[in-house]
Amino acid sequence: MKMFGSKYTGYLALALLLLGCSRVGQPDTLSEEDKTPLVIEASLSTSGALTKAADKNFAENDKLLAYLRHTTGTVKGSYTLVTTDKSPLLVTFTKGSVAMSTVDANTNRTANDLTPHIPLYWEDFSNSASDDTDLRSDNHGLQSYYGYCYNGGTPSTALVQETGVLGWTIQTNQSTAENVQHSDLLWSPEQTTTPYYKGSMAFTATYALTIPYTHAMSEVTVTVTCADGFSGNPLTNSALTLNAMSTVTTLTAPTGAYTSVPGEANANIKNIAMYAESYTSALTRNYTAIVGPGTKFKVGEKLLDIVNVDDNNYTLKVTDAMLAADKWATGHTTDIEGGKTFILTKPGYNYHLNITVSKTAVSVEATLQDWTTVNASGTGVIQYPNDVVSINVTGNSFADASSMSLFWQKADGESNDDASERTNESYTYATVSSYSGSAWTNTPAIYWPNKTDNYYYRALAKFNSTTENVHSITSVGTYDSNKGTAVSQGTIGDGHDILWGTTPAHTGTPGDQNFTAGQALPPRTGNVPITFEHALSKVTIRLETASDEVNANSPAVNLTGATIAVSNLSVSGTIAIEDGAVTPAATTAAAIAATAAPISDLVVMPQTIGNDAKVTITLTDGTTYSLQLNECVITGGSTPIGIWERGKHYVYTIHLEKEAITFRALVKDWEEKTGSGDANLEWD
Repeated sequence: MKMFGSKYTGYLALALLLLGCSRVGQPDTLSEEDKTPLVIEASLSTSGALTKAADKNFAENDKLLAYLRHTTGTVKGSYTLVTTDKSPLLVTFTKGSVAMSTVDANTNRTANDLTPHIPLYWEDFSNSASDDTDLRSDNHGLQSYYGYCYNGGTPSTALVQETGVLGWTIQTNQSTAENVQHSDLLWSPEQTTTPYYKGSMAFTATYALTIPYTHAMSEVTVTVTCADGFSGNPLTNSALTLNAMSTVTTLTAPTGAYTSVPGEANANIKNIAMYAESYTSALTRNYTAIVGPGTKFKVGEKLLDIVNVDDNNYTLKVTDAMLAADKWATGHTTDIEGGKTFILTKPGYNYHLNITVSKTAVSVEATLQDWTTVNASGTGVIQYPNDVVSINVTGNSFADASSMSLFWQKADGESNDDASERTNESYTYATVSSYSGSAWTNTPAIYWPNKTDNYYYRALAKFNSTTENVHSITSVGTYDSNKGTAVSQGTIGDGHDILWGTTPAHTGTPGDQNFTAGQALPPRTGNVPITFEHALSKVTIRLETASDEVNANSPAVNLTGATIAVSNLSVSGTIAIEDGAVTPAATTAAAIAATAAPISDLVVMPQTIGNDAKVTITLTDGTTYSLQLNECVITGGSTPIGIWERGKHYVYTIHLEKEAITFRALVKDWEEKTGSGDANLEWD
């Protein structure tokens, strides 16, 4: 039976067909053939919301109840019950294939039964000769005190006929249409008394007693649409589960009152599996479930789990947007608890969600570490399957049109789980990520293949400083898995560098997941954080001489026009994707050609400095000074600087005097003062 797509407000019309002609002058009691039959018909109007409606009608064999009373009085809610003959009577009837038939509570007959039917008459509710009990007396009439439709379900607490009170428990597994139907419940409140018609009427005249049936439960419907990254029918095996729904309710039909438990910590607050309806398109499907009225929808609380959308899982929380005044808060009273807005679901309301899921596109949140003069900050939020971990990092802002090359590989649980087992060859080029000024966009878009595989992420980019505190990076170009990516020494003063990026370490509060730097990350819907490091080294070489005025009797030399050259260094190499380690190529004789002093912020290959690496200073008069580069030691120390390490800035100050040369050196974590030409450095 298809019953969840159409939404209607139902009305049960009890048509009181007056088969006799004139009632004037009739005796105080009537014979069987002179009574007025009470014929009941059921129909549904097209207004309102009714989940159990099938094709604008009640479902076949729906059980309908109406508690009929003979009353006296003029104001609904304060009528006086007259107990006489069959008043009051709980009338039970079911929808047959031909029409409704009315029977008493013990027979539960349908219209297409073969046995003779037992009709009801107006006079059954009072055929007394007494004026104060006769249904035909002034201010007397027939009333529907309440109504129920169980939809195939059964009350969990038996109906108390005199009050219309019953208990209703909805099923937690509503993954079938039948279970949804059996969890639904219709009810009708107290109706105005209809007086017995005592005048003359044509044989075909009908006097109607109308009983409106509406929802006693609430309904949640979800439309899931699969967006980027999906194809085929990705929702075929998907399952949706509502979280922390109220499942047990006590109802009082005459007044429309109900009681349930809205809180989170109660045995009646349970998760409900939703029913998956047919596809509306290959990528869109509707889901339905009945929930108890009084269910709490609170901002920040988990509402929905979506499992196995082409092997991906999603979690949805209640948001402020859902509870906006023109959304779910319409017709509801909003309240605040713990600073968070909430509403309680109401009977007869359908709470509908349109949800679009992507195949968890991999997006990037990039920062650049170790630039201590930069104060820009960013926050990367990682959405893990069960936890949300925030990683706060400080680093540089990036200029528009910056881009990086992103690489990944799946953690297979075997050969590549140790860092020593991951090589250039094991990484796959994934995408180029470009910065627009507010977000990074991948071209092409990449997605988490499934919900279970963890992935290692690495990134490479070229770096060029532009203005202070703003940095521009560009893609490194084609990736050669056999060689790594080629890197080369920059041009003096251009700020050229290679950046290597990995996922940062995170140590969370108790209950968080902890991650080491570069660890394989599980699927998430948030950004993958990438922290960049400088992969190359930086060198500055300055010249100084005695403070005396340059003359024949002074040791000072004239540094104007002096040049500096460095020989026998490597000026190119390759960088490993896994750890950013640079492998320098063979040395070049004229590594740094003769350049006007000073040499400032020259980006060079990290490398071991050999004994044949020489610094040569040439004055304008042709005087030449030379020193072995790996004999330079840090001022105040005795250990020579024999290695240029990545991310370090080496500042050499060479003191020249006539017939003499001394030097001092400084090693500093790389700090950029863009445009100054001279970094402001401190001693290590």
